Amino acid sequence: MAKIKYLKLNTGASIPPIGFGTWQLSKKDAEEGVFFAIKEGYRLIDTAAIYENEEGVGRGIKRAISELGVKRKDLFVVTKLWNADHKEPRKALLKSLKKLGLDYVDLYLIHWPVKESITTWAELEKFKKEGLTKAIGVSNFTISHLQQLLKTTKEVPSINQVEFSPFLYQKELMSYCKKKKIVIMSYSPIMHGKFLDNKLIFDISKKYNKTPAQVVLRWHVQQGLVPIPKSKHFERIKENFNIFDFKLSPVEMKKLSSLDNGNRCCWNPNDAKWGFVAELSKLIKP
Repeated sequence: MAKIKYLKLNTGASIPPIGFGTWQLSKKDAEEGVFFAIKEGYRLIDTAAIYENEEGVGRGIKRAISELGVKRKDLFVVTKLWNADHKEPRKALLKSLKKLGLDYVDLYLIHWPVKESITTWAELEKFKKEGLTKAIGVSNFTISHLQQLLKTTKEVPSINQVEFSPFLYQKELMSYCKKKKIVIMSYSPIMHGKFLDNKLIFDISKKYNKTPAQVVLRWHVQQGLVPIPKSKHFERIKENFNIFDFKLSPVEMKKLSSLDNGNRCCWNPNDAKWGFVAELSKLIKP
């Protein structure tokens, strides 16, 4: 397999170019999935308090360190602050660390742009200084949300985790984040399996003897995005990581980007205003 090139965050730290997502995985599936993913080469693991599987993720990490000899410092672990926990973000982070069985996470994110986000951001800055997290960032933030946050802080988020795919090609957001040196982490990168039968994607996959999912994930990586595909099936977990032995041409990249039709698999963060707190717990929670 070709050498895997890590990306640089604005903190100077390195981040793997692809990760293992755990949204909607049970604690048991998360444990097994995380262990297998690390065994197959993944070093970035993404979870969140609201996923209710941090304990399983933690057990998978512990097993990998114990049984595979993987070092904690070589793993990049991400979790997130849920909307209901903004009143006590420190308590929430410490609770997540306890469940994960870790002394620190590599990245702590504000899960959704709610009105408390600006105040909470100052708390996240403290957590970073204290070493509870190595980097801080946001999730589901639009350009407008980022602009309002950056009016109040000098600490630019390291990551903005958003839904991103060829069918939701957020070019303006990607350009803005690159300008601010914010890395985009793509959730639902293969669109929950939807549209993978698209003729263009299928034809490109045949050319490279790859699956449609691998083509789409390669499209993410070549743009400097960090996709975090999720699966509980070992074969697919392995397959999703095997994308570093081929390269899409500039023409193919452009054609894939042209598939954009604004299609979302998850809730639209454009509906989130600073003065408006949606009852997101009742909605899809990526």
